Amino acid sequence: MAGYSSNPKAYYNQAEYTSPSAQYPSPAQPVVHKPDDTSAEGLPPPPPYSASSANTPSSAQENRSSADYAKYGSIPAQAGLLDPVRNDPVGGHYGPTRSTGEPRGGDSASASASSVPPWQRTNPHLPRDWYNDNNRRSTPPPSSSPSAPAPPLPSAPSQHIEPQRSPVPRGRDRPQRSWSLRGWDGPGPHPNNGRDNRDSGCCRKWCKYLFLAILIWLVLLKYSDIIQFSPPSSHMPQGDMKCDDRPAKLWEALPSNIRIEKNVRAVLEGHVSGGRVVIHPARPEDGGQGSIQSRVRVASKDPSITDRMHYAVDRSAGSLTLMMPQSGECIYVEMDIYVPGSAQSVFVRMANVHIKVDGQMTVDSVSLETSNAGLRFVQSGWRGRELVLTSQNGEIRVEDTIEASQRVEIQTSNAALVVRDVLSRQGQVRLENANGQIDARSITDAKTAEIVTSNGPVHVDTLRADRIAVESANGWIEINRAQGNNLGLKTSNAPVNAVVVDHDHVQADISTSNAPINLHMPSKFSGEFFMQTSHNKVILKDSLGEAGRIQYQINRDQLKQGIRLDGATAEIGKVSAISTNANVMIAFDS
Repeated sequence: MAGYSSNPKAYYNQAEYTSPSAQYPSPAQPVVHKPDDTSAEGLPPPPPYSASSANTPSSAQENRSSADYAKYGSIPAQAGLLDPVRNDPVGGHYGPTRSTGEPRGGDSASASASSVPPWQRTNPHLPRDWYNDNNRRSTPPPSSSPSAPAPPLPSAPSQHIEPQRSPVPRGRDRPQRSWSLRGWDGPGPHPNNGRDNRDSGCCRKWCKYLFLAILIWLVLLKYSDIIQFSPPSSHMPQGDMKCDDRPAKLWEALPSNIRIEKNVRAVLEGHVSGGRVVIHPARPEDGGQGSIQSRVRVASKDPSITDRMHYAVDRSAGSLTLMMPQSGECIYVEMDIYVPGSAQSVFVRMANVHIKVDGQMTVDSVSLETSNAGLRFVQSGWRGRELVLTSQNGEIRVEDTIEASQRVEIQTSNAALVVRDVLSRQGQVRLENANGQIDARSITDAKTAEIVTSNGPVHVDTLRADRIAVESANGWIEINRAQGNNLGLKTSNAPVNAVVVDHDHVQADISTSNAPINLHMPSKFSGEFFMQTSHNKVILKDSLGEAGRIQYQINRDQLKQGIRLDGATAEIGKVSAISTNANVMIAFDS
């Protein structure tokens, strides 16, 4: 529009806007009275604001005095969502109730928040569904009478309804309640009873249990030498054994020292409560002559038990036999056997007695047997013809190298069998266990090596023999290095891991169930292979690649059969690996 300023509001200062026209007459301009305007003198003061002034005649307003407007300019108190008027656990009302005739937009309450007793006030910053119960958020308790309709709110001068509150008890009727670290301190049932059964001190309770468990563990650790089997020294102090608070007395009828010249034989018949036997080489101060030094202590409440205790000695054969009652309680045996250098055999058979071999000696045949006790063979560099170690319900440990020309047989049950190094010059080695593990570092130069257990694992680092047979049930088998012409590994419900080296025509038969097989064969293996499983895959790997010249007769995911290297060697090897419900892998890479 020409002649107008660039200011968009300048139009309102133009004559077209301010001057009247025939269609739109000029409206009456309001009269503005300024505070310093003399024309405002004599005029009455403006009427006070009233929310109901629109419904009240002007004559009624002129008759009111200034006392009627004491709260002019103030904001009436509103009952909020978290106000005690709306959320009063004592009164039993949660939220205002409004009659059907109440206007929706008016004042819902004329009472001020200050009129609510201090002990009924709530935090306005808490959410609606907050109920103070040990600082835990929960749903408010149901109303004492949920089915009864809420009473109508009373009328107010402003014709609005105020939510009704139940009368507040006074004096002794007022509920005495408080919140503390312990929770609810007031009389009567807990306000959160039936909705939250969590104990605020459960964390502290579990901390106490944990601390107690750690304390018990430390005590057991400190006295582990008492709980675990630790064979005592060769010289135990006398008079330190008690049974039912009765001190043990020495059986004086038994000779304390029996001289032996050649072989050693010690046998215990009957029943004793415990004891130990330690086998040593002959002492130089004894001139190389052997001896059996024994002590039997009795702490039985039966004074006549010694009348039923007997012994037999054969000095020429180096034999001592102890005959104890079958119901011999509180009888303890201590025995130190010194083996002469000319001895050809050592035979010890005990029950409930620990046996320990300590020291270097050369004996052609050693046979040690016990039950319900452990057996330790810690001799350094033993050599002989045969070694037989037998125990029941006791651990056997061979802690040094042993070498037998014919036979090594170690057998136990319900405990571990641990062997370090076993050499058998074209002899037999048999390790047998029941319900326990077998662990060996090396078994070498044997003609036959048999390892049998049940419900326990088998682990051997090095296993070298013409024929190897390892069998377990419900226990895994692990052979880190196996070398032999014939290899058989069998278990169930546990994996098999083995590495076969050197022989290119080995006959290997590996089987398990419900567990995988990982078998590494020599890279020069020549012969047939067979792999089978169910619900899984068989995997064949060849480090030579195409040079391995693998020819499949059957090639499926769960079954593979064929020949490798065309069977070019004079002796055809054969490997078979069978499992169920797990993978089977054969790799020609060792």
